[in-house]
Amino acid sequence: MKLLQNRAVALLIALAVIAASTLITANMRIRRACSAVEETFFTVSSGKAPAYYIDQLIHEAASIAAAGDNYPSLAAETEAVRTARRALAAAEESRDIPAMYDACQALYAAVDDITAAAAEVDASAYDRQTFTDGASVVAGAARELAGSDYNRSVTEFTEKTFRRFPSSLFARLFAIEAPARFA
Repeated sequence: MKLLQNRAVALLIALAVIAASTLITANMRIRRACSAVEETFFTVSSGKAPAYYIDQLIHEAASIAAAGDNYPSLAAETEAVRTARRALAAAEESRDIPAMYDACQALYAAVDDITAAAAEVDASAYDRQTFTDGASVVAGAARELAGSDYNRSVTEFTEKTFRRFPSSLFARLFAIEAPARFA
């Protein structure tokens, strides 16, 4: 107890408490700010959030795969659509934005492949329409995702907040990563 009565010791303890409190608060603020930016991928106040188009892709891929099931010669292409759809759904479920981007790229390629292959089979008019409409919806969703404001928001936050002192110092200190880009 005598040690605490020493002014120098008491001052050091107070400074240590203030420093620890500042570090903890900074850590929480930066993490919350990064989460808020990433949350705009899933919710948006006006227009449609990028996650809307992810849901649209998942739904359309299911329709395309169902049509592909009607043609044994499209089995490999149909499975590629299903695999990409499952990867996209899993990434969406885990809210993993970079994994969603990768799964979208795989889905775009799989839809292109099945659409091209379906043109070579004797598909029913209904299934042919499903393939062409599905490819059109997928292409539209891809354009919307590519043109969304989300990546611009991430870039702006990263440049104006995350990479500036003292945020950059605290981010490195606590191994906080910048918000994930959809790219």
